[in-house]
Amino acid sequence: MHTQPNQDYTTIARFLTRTIQFSTFRNSYERSLALVTDYLARTFHVGKDEVALLVLDRVGQELRFVAPDYLARLSATIPFGRRQSQAAICLWDQKARIENRFAAVNHLAYFEKVRRDNPHPHTIEKLLTYPVVSGSSPIGVVQISRKRTLNQATLPDFHVDDIRILEAIQAPLRALLQGIRSASSESTPAPELRKGGTQ
Repeated sequence: MHTQPNQDYTTIARFLTRTIQFSTFRNSYERSLALVTDYLARTFHVGKDEVALLVLDRVGQELRFVAPDYLARLSATIPFGRRQSQAAICLWDQKARIENRFAAVNHLAYFEKVRRDNPHPHTIEKLLTYPVVSGSSPIGVVQISRKRTLNQATLPDFHVDDIRILEAIQAPLRALLQGIRSASSESTPAPELRKGGTQ
């Protein structure tokens, strides 16, 4: 049985929702995206590049990275049907997933190999994946990862309580990803998902 989110998370959810509503009015989600990414990074004690937000396109074929910024700039996507992808599996099943031995799990590793300032990109050791849905319709995915650096002997595990944190702010997460998807599809309208979606 899930515990009820405390007042702090309720207040935070309301604040995030108001900010996203303002973004919807302006049809610009950059500030809201930065705010949510920063909040998740601070809450889970990870770097901003360890927070990923993905949006499912309107035809239900691809998950597109909108965060972290370096993957969004590359227009990085994951085919929704790839069963090696934790994000795709999570959204298909509409169940949160915790992998505290992620490095040993068969998965798509090429995004971890994207080189930035570090010539030796850090591998993801632990991963929390959370589905964002509206009713039974898939919207996107939130992923929080923990990457091992050279001076780190151990990394903290993810727990069920971490899923509850995301559950407490699921309304603003849903509003943000829905808004980003709508804004990106306005210039090139796409057909709606088939009845029953991708379930």
